Amino acid sequence: MAELLTAKYDADKLPVGKLSTKGVGGTEPDFSEAQLLDDGVMVPLGKPKENTSRPKGSLPYNEYIVYNVEQIRMRYVVQVEALDEIEVTRKLLKDDTRTQGDPLYSSYQRLHCELTPIGVDSREFDMIAKYLHNTHAKTHSSYTVDIVQIFRTSKEGEVERFRSTKGVGGTEPDFSEAQLLDDGIVVPLGKSKENTSRPKGSLLYNEYIVYNVKQIRMRYVVQVNFNFKI
Repeated sequence: MAELLTAKYDADKLPVGKLSTKGVGGTEPDFSEAQLLDDGVMVPLGKPKENTSRPKGSLPYNEYIVYNVEQIRMRYVVQVEALDEIEVTRKLLKDDTRTQGDPLYSSYQRLHCELTPIGVDSREFDMIAKYLHNTHAKTHSSYTVDIVQIFRTSKEGEVERFRSTKGVGGTEPDFSEAQLLDDGIVVPLGKSKENTSRPKGSLLYNEYIVYNVKQIRMRYVVQVNFNFKI
């Protein structure tokens, strides 16, 4: 994590399992001598002192940079989120005798995701394969992909909170070959073509923009081999 490298995090002195996201900062400037400048920048003039209010196992600091109040708040938030991500990763990698077997399946199970293999002779498999190959962008010409296996998937809680945001690009699939699924989803299986009706914008292709997890609903996991051209 770049955020933790910036904070000089030492995994030997403080193992990930002992990290706490309830409080951050082993040392802090003495803000009793801080000076607030006209532009909102807070300058901590006091010498560093031990942060006695922090919980045991918090992230240590050993450098002090001048920030305004908002920058200080965001710096702490980003590093706390990084700790959360590391803790999730640690739990996923931890050996659990109850879920021995396929490591991919075990990891998705821990994330509360169901995985169901799709038969290679099924119409569903053919649909996804056609969608993948027909929408492979011309600008991605340095490689091709071969499908190894496809899984149908669903993650706990995603259906209830799902609300997507679509970005309209200069290139889109040909909807004349689209397929309508039983739940009303339209799958554009046609090859890519120029979108002449869209307003001016910077997106090259249609895409679903993700700013938060509410904009994600997983349906399939496609395992592929990448074939890079030399």
